[in-house]
Amino acid sequence: MAREGEDDGQIMECEGDRKSLTARQSILGKELQLLRTVLAAHSENDPVEMEKRKELIRKRRAEAEKWTEQIQTMENWIRKNAAIDKEQFLLMKQNWYGDEFDEDEGCLREI
Repeated sequence: MAREGEDDGQIMECEGDRKSLTARQSILGKELQLLRTVLAAHSENDPVEMEKRKELIRKRRAEAEKWTEQIQTMENWIRKNAAIDKEQFLLMKQNWYGDEFDEDEGCLREI
């Protein structure tokens, strides 16, 4: 059976180990974060990641084209049915689209 003072010594040893383990955990956590940052920086060169990004770009471009066609269809419908002259309709589109409006082309900017 352990005496009263012996248990305290074992607890102190565990606390000392615990402190060193906590410090080591902190150091390893920082190293892990650094390695994740380095990995993320290199992921731009990963062929699998590149293919995923290309596919995402293809999907987004197709969606943008679909919505652009729908917007142009709506513009034509409004212009025909509201009997708005060309100048007034141009001003309306500038107001609707704001910074996305291409004044030279008279429509939304290209992506």
